[in-house]
Amino acid sequence: MNDTRPYDSWDDDKVEIIDLPEREENTASYHKPILQLPKKARAFSLLWAIRVGLVLMVSLLILIILLQAPLLSPSRNNARQPAPPPARLAIIGMSVHNGFVYVSASDGSIAAYRASDGKLSWRVPLGTTAYYAIASDQTIYCFLVKGDYGRVEALRASDGALLWTHQDSFTGQAWMLAKDGIVYLNSERGVVYALRGSDGQPLWHFIAGMPMPFDGFLTVNNGIVSIQTSTNLLYLLRASDGMLIYHYSSLLSIQDTIFPTAESGIIYIVSDSGAVQARSANNGSLLWQYNPTKGAGAWSPAILDGTVYVNNAANGSLQALRGQDGSLLWQFKLRATTSPPLVYHNVVYITSADGSMIALHTTNGMLLWRTQLPAPLVNLASPPIVDNNIIYANLNQPDGIAYAIQASDGRLLWQHSFYADTPEYAPSVNDGIIYLGKDDHSIDAWSGSDARFRWHYSAPAQIQWYPQVFYGLMYVRLTNGTMDVLRISDGTRLWHFPLNG
Repeated sequence: MNDTRPYDSWDDDKVEIIDLPEREENTASYHKPILQLPKKARAFSLLWAIRVGLVLMVSLLILIILLQAPLLSPSRNNARQPAPPPARLAIIGMSVHNGFVYVSASDGSIAAYRASDGKLSWRVPLGTTAYYAIASDQTIYCFLVKGDYGRVEALRASDGALLWTHQDSFTGQAWMLAKDGIVYLNSERGVVYALRGSDGQPLWHFIAGMPMPFDGFLTVNNGIVSIQTSTNLLYLLRASDGMLIYHYSSLLSIQDTIFPTAESGIIYIVSDSGAVQARSANNGSLLWQYNPTKGAGAWSPAILDGTVYVNNAANGSLQALRGQDGSLLWQFKLRATTSPPLVYHNVVYITSADGSMIALHTTNGMLLWRTQLPAPLVNLASPPIVDNNIIYANLNQPDGIAYAIQASDGRLLWQHSFYADTPEYAPSVNDGIIYLGKDDHSIDAWSGSDARFRWHYSAPAQIQWYPQVFYGLMYVRLTNGTMDVLRISDGTRLWHFPLNG
């Protein structure tokens, strides 16, 4: 009779004990009895094993599908991407003042670092990114934008303490300037705001109605504010109250604006036509006007001690005009087109297209010396450069050979080509060191006195702007938001921003 009871209720007496047959080939045959279940029990166990195996296989398959889902996805956009690395601290703005570097960073903070070694003096969170941070009169002025409103905050330079804050409808970005105790904001919507630097109180605002570039087209000199728009409009305002002194419009672009010296009270305006206007800084009235004898092409004038030195590039002559009335004091005829004049220690220096450099006395135009360079100069758009009593010709041109001339006697010191590699910028000179940025993200430096190679710097990323030099230190800002600070005398890297970068 078949037993239909569950397996766990079977009696032990139903279990049969059997013996295995003896093995013929092995004397160590096993004769141990084994436990043998009935057929139904064996079938039931096999069924449970199959069920457990199926459950394990299904679970494993589900786990594999979950783990491999990003790889099986037909769209890369829907694929699970790794978490991005934390944002690196980047420079937004920088200002150097009284031995400290003030840096506004991408984390919404501003910090003061000792220029010599990068030691952190203080750090202040601003809550949002500061587009500009400028230093003036022991105060740091920060321009911040959040939403539709702009805010100016003034911090004490010594410890970063908040002095005052001013919020207004400064929409968009603004270019900021601090001069003579007044903070000026040149907004992208054509409005200029003036705030009192001591407490942030609004003094005045002026609506130009035209967008203004953010590259220094708002300047202040001797109490006169000059606003130059991208549509070639020029406004002259009184800094104390914003009163309009003069409004100038030209069909041709304004080449340059020379502001009054402290003793003259005269504003000089030079247009592309070569004309020079002299206007009163008090009311904008025309004092005199000078027109070149031939065509267009006058460069920017040089002004010293009430004398205006105008170069007429069309006929190759230099005129010295009396600043008060524009009368001609003297004129020096040249043999070819010349560069704009450079006035240094009562001497006017000019380079000529025929390859010569001349030095004239500022009082009477007397020729002091003439030096013939080995090759003619092609590009004369910029004046010579002076540094440590050495005059450099053709140095700021991104091709050709540069020349160094002793300022006192015109003696040619050296000639050198700085362009073995493709330059990123034209060479510059500062503190007796000539430096050149190249397109391989490096800077080379030479001695200004003898053109001897001094040092090489290789940047870890592309150089963002041409290096700035303050008090013997070179600040190299890079496109990855970092900055290296080098000692210009030997190129030693003193510190790096961010300090942990």
